[in-house]
Amino acid sequence: AKGVLKLANGDVYEGHFAANGRHGLGECTYADGSQFVGEWRDDKPDTDAGKWVGVSEIEDLAEAGRELSRFDSRGWITGIDVPSAVVVTTRDRLVPPSAQLQLVDLLNDPLVVEVEGDHDASAAMATEFNSALRKAIDHITSSNDTRIGGVA
Repeated sequence: AKGVLKLANGDVYEGHFAANGRHGLGECTYADGSQFVGEWRDDKPDTDAGKWVGVSEIEDLAEAGRELSRFDSRGWITGIDVPSAVVVTTRDRLVPPSAQLQLVDLLNDPLVVEVEGDHDASAAMATEFNSALRKAIDHITSSNDTRIGGVA
């Protein structure tokens, strides 16, 4: 069974349960803000099949997300004069395909390789994503343009 367990000390567990308590995949956020994400066995975290995430790591991850959200290549991307390729995730809910295609419009005739997946396609659809990435890399490396790698 799957559910949420809120303990009196402020800990919150969300995940799978068995007759003996927390068991299977789950995530526990402790009152101090730290977390354990992974497998649980007999109501205890299985440290061989999960990861402890400290408060500072959570804050660092949030800051990295804020910085990524501010990234904008439109000011310099038009200056790229070597072969390029763009892997577009066509079902992306984080970076809409229309925004990805704006990048395509700013580049000088890039190869566009589509993956019918969401933003996490590189992990959720690794085989398909890696195939698309391989096509993009092959396009760039097979070019006869001697400027690849900064050599003029």
